[in-house]
Amino acid sequence: MNLIRKRSGRKLLGAMMSVLLLLFSVAVAPGAQAAESDYGPFVGGYGGTTSTTPAVVSIPGRVITVIRNADGTVSWSVNPGINTSNFRPIPGGWRTPFAPTAIAYNGLLHVFIRGSSDNRIYYAILTDDQNNQWTPWMSIPTVTSLGSPSLVVLNGRLHVFYTGMNNRFYRLEYDGSWRVLSTEIPGNGTSASPLTAVQYGGGGIQQVLLLHRGNDNRVYRQTWNPTNNRFDGWRVTGDVQTTVRVAAAADPDYPNVIELAARGTDGLIRLATLTDDQLTYPWHPTIGGNYYTDAAPTLYSPASVAAFVVYLVITLRGYNDMWMKRAL
Repeated sequence: MNLIRKRSGRKLLGAMMSVLLLLFSVAVAPGAQAAESDYGPFVGGYGGTTSTTPAVVSIPGRVITVIRNADGTVSWSVNPGINTSNFRPIPGGWRTPFAPTAIAYNGLLHVFIRGSSDNRIYYAILTDDQNNQWTPWMSIPTVTSLGSPSLVVLNGRLHVFYTGMNNRFYRLEYDGSWRVLSTEIPGNGTSASPLTAVQYGGGGIQQVLLLHRGNDNRVYRQTWNPTNNRFDGWRVTGDVQTTVRVAAAADPDYPNVIELAARGTDGLIRLATLTDDQLTYPWHPTIGGNYYTDAAPTLYSPASVAAFVVYLVITLRGYNDMWMKRAL
């Protein structure tokens, strides 16, 4: 039996497992570490392959996946269940050398990429999902970036965090028009990888947790309080080492708990948990076999599951299909 047929059997079994995970996830207390699941095929990834990190946006009843294709173009799918994905190209044929990022803002899907030749950040907005209608690709004025930005919606505004071509970090705001903030994010941090941002509600205060891969390949973090515009300084987060972007996700019901994922230098994923900005569960390898990836991982919390759940998604080395597991 060849490897492809063996893998198709694993896909069927993994797909059944993924549905059970989505339907029967149970709540855990804030800060508690739920048992991980084994890997199974990603419910939003059927019909698509990518060598880079998929962007996953979960809204009630749907999982939206955005991927970079082998030719650099970008496609998307909406998946309410197993085997219903149908990846469609975002019109315009624009290409990017890096993974896209995406977010739902004001009820519309916004997709961001870095340009293929000019290093500028471009975005397109989905206006009609039934007919695959999008705005034209638009650029953010005067901004260049190492990769696709990280995105957070806070207080009615879209906040865009990115790594500049000088390896330093910057922030933009959007509420229908762009506010380009030329001031560097404080802390003197630098990285050759894109910045990661996630909404964080520790202490009942709506903040943003920022993470980056340092020049020593360790993971650093700091929080930003938008009320007083205070950044609390970069600090190391455990002993993991990575050469790509770090992933982070919070469950909206428990915003003081952040799940982290990093691809180790061996190609395997490590997980960790921050609770109230403390590393309550240190970095540890995932369970369920060695699933290697060359891309950064993705984490997301399903909007339709009334439980404390975070899922991990990776692209499998050598095959470029997408696999998932419950991480928390």
